[in-house]
Amino acid sequence: MADTGTILVTGGVGTVGSEVVRLLLADGHRVRATAHFPDLEAESRVAAVDYVEVEYLRAETLETALRGVSRLMIIVPETPDSRRATANLMKAAEIDGVERVVKLSFLNAGTGKGGRVPQWHARAEKVVRASDVPWTILRPNLFMQNFATLYGPSIITQGGFRLPLGDGRVSYVDVRDVAAVAVAALVGDGFEGRTLDITGPEAYSHDRIAEMLSTAVGSPVHYVDENGSDARVCLERVGEGAELAAGLEELWEGVRAGDFAAVSPVVPDVLGRPATGFAEFARDYRQLFVPTE
Repeated sequence: MADTGTILVTGGVGTVGSEVVRLLLADGHRVRATAHFPDLEAESRVAAVDYVEVEYLRAETLETALRGVSRLMIIVPETPDSRRATANLMKAAEIDGVERVVKLSFLNAGTGKGGRVPQWHARAEKVVRASDVPWTILRPNLFMQNFATLYGPSIITQGGFRLPLGDGRVSYVDVRDVAAVAVAALVGDGFEGRTLDITGPEAYSHDRIAEMLSTAVGSPVHYVDENGSDARVCLERVGEGAELAAGLEELWEGVRAGDFAAVSPVVPDVLGRPATGFAEFARDYRQLFVPTE
């Protein structure tokens, strides 16, 4: 294995970032990862990883994180400030001589589809493309893991999940596939200047997803098509900002319109194997959908 130097993964404790970190460590790379300040779980972090606390909107906090880094994976919070956070990271990367940047974006960024959330990513993408640092942009679809992290509690306690998505189909992607493509782009050849849409192998309706979860769990799981406005009000009640809540409502409208149903060949082309299907994901994560004894 060629020495890639230290690889920094921002958002390294999140859903995608933690999987990227795991794969890099398994391949023997030197890894540094950022956690958003304050890192409330710092004492439980894996010792093999050099974790650094940062505040992306304060450029001065990035100096230590980027020092000595040769390759950078950018994952920043999904907010209207994504562009500014990305700009701070890219400026630090240029100053510190980073050799390669891989930026996690979102499907439909720059297309006008899906409302404001993909456009936050599109603005951040422009910052990356304008840099002299060689770059790759990854645009994954919505994650299969959302059903475990976001909807798992209701599946366990209520036997189903509620989403305002109608009959809209989504080519959900397994985070494990996204992370594997990210690692290939960080350490492999032939990715410079490419923008890669990353999806699962098939676009599923949410009724079909409920069927696959039912099979995996061994008991009925139901999908309830919720009113979008009601779902938005619930988000705001639990503390989500009005901007993000509005963005998610637009995203739901895009799903209903079929904007997230396209299937990309990137996973098989890059990894040399089929993308993970939802039934396989549901089997692998089965324990997260059943009550603990």
